[in-house]
Amino acid sequence: RPRKHEEGQVKEGNTLGIIASAYRALHESEGFDALLAQCEARLAHGAASAGVDPFAMGSEGGQVLDEFRAVLEKAPDPVEVSGIFNAIADAPGPAIVLTPDLRVIASNEAGQERYGAKLGARPDFDWLDDVGLAALHGAARLVKRGELPTRKVMRTFHSPRAGLAELSGVTGERISGPLIAVRELGFDWTASVDVALASMFELTPSECDICRLTFELADLSCVAQSRGTSIRTVRTQLSQVFLKTGCKGQPELVRFLASVCASHAARGANRLHRHPGAGPARWRDPLGRERIFEGPYGEIAYSWMGREGGRPGIVVHAPFTGYVLAPEIQDMLDQAGIQLFAPSRPGFGNSAPASCEDAPTAGSRTIEALMDHLGLQSAPLIGLVNGFIPALRFAKDCPDRVEGILNLGACLPLDTPEHRSHLPLAQRVLLSLAKQSPAACDWLVRLGLRNVLMRGPEFLLARMYASSQIDTHTAFDPEVLSILMASTSLMSAQDHRAILKDLSMIICDFGDWFDEPGPPIAMVAGTSDPVFQIERARMLERNKDRVRLIEVAGAGQTVAFACPHEAFAAIRELFETCARNY
Repeated sequence: RPRKHEEGQVKEGNTLGIIASAYRALHESEGFDALLAQCEARLAHGAASAGVDPFAMGSEGGQVLDEFRAVLEKAPDPVEVSGIFNAIADAPGPAIVLTPDLRVIASNEAGQERYGAKLGARPDFDWLDDVGLAALHGAARLVKRGELPTRKVMRTFHSPRAGLAELSGVTGERISGPLIAVRELGFDWTASVDVALASMFELTPSECDICRLTFELADLSCVAQSRGTSIRTVRTQLSQVFLKTGCKGQPELVRFLASVCASHAARGANRLHRHPGAGPARWRDPLGRERIFEGPYGEIAYSWMGREGGRPGIVVHAPFTGYVLAPEIQDMLDQAGIQLFAPSRPGFGNSAPASCEDAPTAGSRTIEALMDHLGLQSAPLIGLVNGFIPALRFAKDCPDRVEGILNLGACLPLDTPEHRSHLPLAQRVLLSLAKQSPAACDWLVRLGLRNVLMRGPEFLLARMYASSQIDTHTAFDPEVLSILMASTSLMSAQDHRAILKDLSMIICDFGDWFDEPGPPIAMVAGTSDPVFQIERARMLERNKDRVRLIEVAGAGQTVAFACPHEAFAAIRELFETCARNY
């Protein structure tokens, strides 16, 4: 810990403390929190020097910080992980974690490829037989009641051959209730496995064969048929195997045999145990409808929700909430005949970055390009939280093409220290750094993303909503969290630069844009929103003729997820109003 200085000098936030915390943050999430505190102290100390970068350290400190940046550039991704992904991080094959409604909340890359398991979406489970499906739905009923299901082994069917998977119950930090993990167990059984079992546990050749068939076939009747004997004989031989290996039943034996196979497969291949595809799944559109076209900065990816061919509108995502609306809203959009097109803004997901443009301008041009691509002369716009800023900028740039704007989660300028003083520590420091020290903001964001790799998106969400019990409760509901996990993947699919641009966007002063001629603006605001406080939203409504505020009592910044019916009512009203006016 940095030593205390003499009175009149800064006690926290000195160069030594910042650099020490930065190195610690490479490996510990607690180090990242300590670094945030050090940075805030540095910012407070430099507040009196207007226009001076508070992180412009002396030559010696600057050199050490440059060395740290070089280390950060070359540091490999973390191997040890926690959070929800930890339940499947050491899986020897494809693996996923499911919510009680069977939506994917975590997946490794192999699980996404093998099972079609996109974050925030429901797989079709065509890789399970009827017995496996029954086991999965039975586990879902248990976790909905808050109970952990017992471990089961299921058959899986996929190219190139069938395999085995283990179903089990898992829990996650801050998550309300248990989840379901499915981990593939299948590995080739080689002669070296028989040798290992015989030498370590004194299994007979017949018992080794029973182990192999139990591992490969799972069903004891199939084992008996393969050996030309009775199930009773197989069970007798298995009881001897349980006794010798210490396994307490068939599921535990299969898990143990899978680990032995994996160990020998890795040893034979002379490689690490972590197989290709063991890392977290990369970004894929949870809706399964992504399309790509050429835009002003390169490729633009987009998807859609609601009724195909319905009344069109554009929804603009926020950096942390993504574009996927709650399933209830998607169903109501379909019933109302509304189709919402959702572009991935530059640098997010599979859309090319716009290195030469600020985020509001790039977002505005992306909306324009998508509307041209779809052949839309005009459309209603929906901005999710601070996705409202690019939507408002497009209405400023092309007012005749915007029929109306809806902001789900009232977004207000955070351009002054007074407007940021009430924010949680992480948001307060990052936004202040984006304003006063972009270089320091750069490496702090990189460290934050590294901690997301170590701790999962839960690390980020917990800090985003640290000052709001309402938002924390909503965000860590398993079904909402599965969507937010996908949103975090959208945000970090390429690198940290899209986040840096969005931090600069959030602190820009867009208050004057409300004074421009343009379409009406409706803002849905939770009365308990800790970031965009309701009093400021009410003042905006009083002072701006274009703005109408829709208050939702007891909701926070996650109002669109916490109150889907109220959010959809605002969407429906937007489209009805636009239909009357156009």
